[in-house]
Amino acid sequence: MLESLGLKVYAAENGEDGLCQLREIKKINLVVCDHLMDELSGIEMIKVIKRHARFAHIPCILTSANSGSLKEAKASGSSAWIAKPVKKEILKSVLEDAHIKAQIQRTF
Repeated sequence: MLESLGLKVYAAENGEDGLCQLREIKKINLVVCDHLMDELSGIEMIKVIKRHARFAHIPCILTSANSGSLKEAKASGSSAWIAKPVKKEILKSVLEDAHIKAQIQRTF
């Protein structure tokens, strides 16, 4: 779905793999993760990202089928929360948000 919006995507098998990719790939401008991931939840992954100066500026979007995770997402430092199933129009709208758009330097 993100590819269709013109973004390059790196997929991770789980939260730990996502963090490894974040450390290895130099130019990651956005993280989209699921609330329920193996090894490290999306909430925990975002907390780790936000604690590291090198990554703290990267906007993180959490997806979840559980609306109760919205409060946790905000507390973790998530830039946005999207209900699953994720709809392309909603995702695009979130990405077009001025805060995130400025950070990923992408114009739609």
